[in-house]
Amino acid sequence: MRPGGGWATFLFEARRTLTFFRVAWWFALTLFPVALVLLMSYLESLQDPKGTLTTTFAPLVMILFMLIPNVTCMLAALLWATTIVQAELESRTWLFVSVRPHGRTSIFLGKFAIAFIWTASTGLVSLGLILALLRPERGLEILGVMGGIVVLSALVYGALFGFIGVLTVRRGMVVAVIYALLFEFLFSLIPVLINRITLSYRIRSLTAQLFDDAKLTELIRAPVGPEGWWFHLLVALAVAAGLLVASIYMLRSKELATHEG
Repeated sequence: MRPGGGWATFLFEARRTLTFFRVAWWFALTLFPVALVLLMSYLESLQDPKGTLTTTFAPLVMILFMLIPNVTCMLAALLWATTIVQAELESRTWLFVSVRPHGRTSIFLGKFAIAFIWTASTGLVSLGLILALLRPERGLEILGVMGGIVVLSALVYGALFGFIGVLTVRRGMVVAVIYALLFEFLFSLIPVLINRITLSYRIRSLTAQLFDDAKLTELIRAPVGPEGWWFHLLVALAVAAGLLVASIYMLRSKELATHEG
C-alpha cells in the first residue's frame, strides 16, 4: 500500500463528511438517548419524587446499555458504515480509486475510520451528557466501563455493516436493516445456540461480566454468556477483524471490480 494512502483518505474524508446533514444526524442520534432518559426521569419524579430508576446503579446501567451501545451505536454504524462503497459509486469516484495500486483498500479503511469516529463520538458524548445531568452513584465506573463498551460497539458494528455494504453494494442499507432487526435484535434474545453468533450477545455478555452486578444481570432479562469478560471481548474483536479482512478481500477481487465497473 502506498505510504500514507489510508491516512490521506482519512484526512480527505474527515473534511468532506463535515456536511450539514451529517452533523444534523450526529446531533439527532446523540441527543436521542439524552432526551429519552431525561423524559423517563421527569415522568418518574411525577409519580415518585424519590424515584431511583434513572439514578440507581443497576437500572441506569441497563437503560444506558439498551439506548446507547445497543441502539444508538448500531443505528449510527448502519447509517455511516454501510454506505462506504455505495457512496463512492454514486459519486462516480470508484473507477478512479480502483485503478490506483491498493486504492480500494485505502479508501475503505479511511472511510471506515471516519465512520467509526462518528459512531463512537455519538455514543460517548451521549453517555457523558446523561451522566453529567443525572450524577448517579458510581458514575465514574459507569463512564469508564460503558465508554469502553460504546467504543467496542462502534468498532464491531462498523465492521459488520461495512462488510454488508461491500457484500451487497446496491442494496446494502436494506440488507443491513433486515439483518439488524432479525439477528442483532430478535435472534440475540432467543436463549438458544443461534444467539451466540450475534454481536449483541457478545456485547451484552461483556457488559454484564464487567459490571459483575447480580441485579443488573437480572434486569437485562436476556441470555448472557457464562464465559469470562475477556472471552467475549476477544470473540468480538476477532469477528470485527475478520469482517474487515473479508471486506478488503472482496474489494480487491476482480469479480467485485468487474461487477461495479
